[in-house]
Amino acid sequence: MKAKMSYDSEADMGYIYLFSGQEISIDETEELEVNPLIALDLDRNKKIAGIELAGEEAAELKKLLYKGKSYTETVHSYLKTEEGLSLRIGESKVESRHPVSGVTLSFAGKDCTGFVGFDYDIKGSEGEK
Repeated sequence: MKAKMSYDSEADMGYIYLFSGQEISIDETEELEVNPLIALDLDRNKKIAGIELAGEEAAELKKLLYKGKSYTETVHSYLKTEEGLSLRIGESKVESRHPVSGVTLSFAGKDCTGFVGFDYDIKGSEGEK
């Protein structure tokens, strides 16, 4: 499984599609309650299909992807863990986490700022189907 990531320098926005190559219809977008610079795109089953990062929260994604073009994208492999899948876009130490809809977002700041990746709990998600 792979995630698709993109960065738009003109908008200073990053986006992570949790599963590249899958057609997913977005039903709604919710601002993350602990960090207004992050929005979650949810499918009709209220599962996270994508993560939108604005401004400062797109910084690690920008470092990873920005190559002087206005728009860049890449496909990135997940790291398999006992619980599911993990994706890190930076090497910063994780200081805080925020679980939401079977995904645990990871942050470098203790106040849920400095997005650095997420863990996707496959076991929990499969049990909800």
